[in-house]
Amino acid sequence: MLQQIDLFADAPVVQVRKPAPTKAASDAGRALRAARARGEAAAQAATRRAVLAAPDFRERARAHILAQLAAGPMSSEDLTDSCAAAGIIAPDPRAFGSIYSGLAREGLIVYAGDCKRRKGNGTRGGSLWKLPEAGNA
Repeated sequence: MLQQIDLFADAPVVQVRKPAPTKAASDAGRALRAARARGEAAAQAATRRAVLAAPDFRERARAHILAQLAAGPMSSEDLTDSCAAAGIIAPDPRAFGSIYSGLAREGLIVYAGDCKRRKGNGTRGGSLWKLPEAGNA
């Protein structure tokens, strides 16, 4: 009968350390976090201006977005346009950014992927949103 040989029985175990992040990587990460924070702050400021113009803006926008997503995933651009068609208009369309992020933080909507943008210059793709799966909310 043949006996199996363990080729690695006497091999030394080598711990491989993950290299420390470089200063450039740390700076890039810090810059990205700062940019996201500035973007969120700008969206919140735009929402505050929209609420000053129409005190029920936030509640109407949230309700309309949730109702639209009941039919299936939609892009934030399509949802914003749908709000405008329903008379939910913000002086600055960036006001909807904090509406989407707030709904997402609360677990009322979830990110469903990227889509091609129709608006915006030099920006990443658009976001698709959907309602959470039943039982995952």
